[in-house]
Amino acid sequence: MPYLKDAVASALSQHYENLEVVVVENASTDKSAQWLHTQSDPRLSVVYRTELQSAALNWTQAVHESSGEYVKL
Repeated sequence: MPYLKDAVASALSQHYENLEVVVVENASTDKSAQWLHTQSDPRLSVVYRTELQSAALNWTQAVHESSGEYVKL
């Protein structure tokens, strides 16, 4: 989880008004899920996985969960 907090903070610090940040929590064991549960920013959407999946499947799921016209992975 060393980079998760910084990555989420950086994404949410953007000034673009129509911003959505989607995180797919990939069944990690490093307390990422617990930390993500404490976040209350309405622009942050978290998908919690119970089983590990590949990076490609994570990205695909993030795109499907997003509601915006544009996606940046």
